[in-house]
Amino acid sequence: MKTLGYYNGKFGELDEMSIPMNDRVCWFGDGVYDAGLSRNYKIFALNEHIDRLFNSAGLLDIKVPVTKAELADLLQEMVNKMDTGNLRHGFQSGADILCGAFDGQVHSP
Repeated sequence: MKTLGYYNGKFGELDEMSIPMNDRVCWFGDGVYDAGLSRNYKIFALNEHIDRLFNSAGLLDIKVPVTKAELADLLQEMVNKMDTGNLRHGFQSGADILCGAFDGQVHSP
C-alpha cells in the first residue's frame, strides 16, 4: 500500500476513496488541515500539530467530531500501517467527518 486515507470511519487507498457531493467541502471548500512527518512509526510534534488544527477549526466554527486524544490515536494507527512519510489530516464543515491522508513518501522542500 503506497497511500492510505481515512474517511467516515474507513481506511483505504487514496485513489479509491470518495467524498459525497453533499459534503460542504465539495461546494464551498471550507475546511482546515495540517500536515506532518513520521519516521520509524513516530509522528513528529504530534501534539503541536493537533493543537494547531483544533485552533484553526475553532476559528472557522467547524465542529470537530473527535477529541484530541482520539485524533492522535487515529493518526498513530495510520502511521502504524505505513511507517514513514507525509501525513495530512483535517476537518471540513457540514458533514462533520474526519479525514486523513498518508502518502508513504518523503518529499524534499
